[in-house]
Amino acid sequence: MDRLGPYQIAYLLESEEIEILASHQEKMGVGNHRSREFKNPYHWSSSTNVTILKRREYLGHTVNFKTRKHFKDTHSHYVDDDLWEVFEDTQEAIIDQETFDLVQKI
Repeated sequence: MDRLGPYQIAYLLESEEIEILASHQEKMGVGNHRSREFKNPYHWSSSTNVTILKRREYLGHTVNFKTRKHFKDTHSHYVDDDLWEVFEDTQEAIIDQETFDLVQKI
């Protein structure tokens, strides 16, 4: 909202020593990073920030079917967002719709 880009947000989070999500999950014993050590648990990447800023889940929605597997391939592949199934207001929102829309424009 302060017109900071992903790089500036990463710098701000790092300077305030806010842990990256994976490091926090590792300390909590959840997620995919339970046995991983982080050299710098405060090193935020701009791509992570972009992903976070785009997530509709923070509006309180559940978003399903973001990925799909083909029968010939073992890897999941992201699909276009018009194929996602969005269930609105399934949990408490962290951010309101107006703020989310403004951030998307910025």
